[in-house]
This record gives sequence, C-alpha cells and structure tokens, in this order.
Amino acid sequence: ARKALTALAAIIVVFFCAVTRQRVRAWHETETLFIDTLRKDPANIFAAKTLGRYYSVIISTPQRAVPYIEKSVQLTEERIGGVTMPSLVRFERHNLAELRNTLGIVSRESGQYEKAIALHESAIAEMSNTEPDGSRTADYYFQMGLAYDKMGDLRKKAGDEPGYVAALEQALSCY
Repeated sequence: ARKALTALAAIIVVFFCAVTRQRVRAWHETETLFIDTLRKDPANIFAAKTLGRYYSVIISTPQRAVPYIEKSVQLTEERIGGVTMPSLVRFERHNLAELRNTLGIVSRESGQYEKAIALHESAIAEMSNTEPDGSRTADYYFQMGLAYDKMGDLRKKAGDEPGYVAALEQALSCY
C-alpha cells in the first residue's frame, strides 16, 4: 500500500511539472508570437495592447509594458482620425480612454506619478464624452487618487510638507 501511494504521488508530481512546463512554454511562445507580429505589422493595435497587458499583469514588469501600451494608445488615436461612423468613433474613444487609464496605472507602478495623473485626467475627459453614466469614470478617479497618494509619499520622503499635503488633498478629492 505504501509503494502504491508513493507511486501515485510521483505520478501526480510528474503531471504537475509537465503541465507547469507546458504553460510556461505557451506564455513564452505567445510573447514571441506578438513580438514577431509587431515586427511584421507595426500598426497592429491588438498585438501592442496584448504585450503591454502581458508585461504589466502576467510578468509584473510595468517598465517593459509602458512602450507597448503607449504604442497602442498612439495607434488608437490614429485610427480615430480615420473613422467617420459616429458609433464606431464612440467605441474607439472608449477604447482610447481604457488604454490611457491602463497606461496611467502602469506609469504609476513604474514610479512616474505625474505622467500617471495626466493620463488618468485625459482618460476621464475622454470617457465623459463616451459614457453618460460615468461608471468607468469613477474607477479612473480612484486610479488617479492612488497616483496622487504615491506622489504624496514621495514628497513626504523628500521633506516637502506643503507638496505632501497638497498631494493628499488631491488624492482625497479623487477618492
């Protein structure tokens, strides 16, 4: 009975190792696929956005995510210029607001607080034109509040008491 239990445990361990290895290879191949896609088609918004999300969420390296999300913002802005149908323009503006908010989050995680605040402000302005109920706008304000909070911490460490208080007041107004 003991040998059977040991054999079963060994089989389970081997199975989980194989599955883990397969998942790591799949993510690596996905990264390679989207990088290759961007090399061949630099205007592919989906590939740029997916790589930005991959680096920010899956790999947790916001510094590597920033250029890809910036590229997807730029490509979306260019796409809006060529769209004439009002519902499609509204849809693309919504996407642009989402991308700017995501870039703001990644910028905040990279320590670029002022850039993050500016991006959240532009996402809020964009969203107010596309979504009348404002449900996403509340999240953008919250994210901007987090950026002000982090900026306040930075100013407190630097000994800038007025800057610290001002940043916290801004954070509170966003929350």
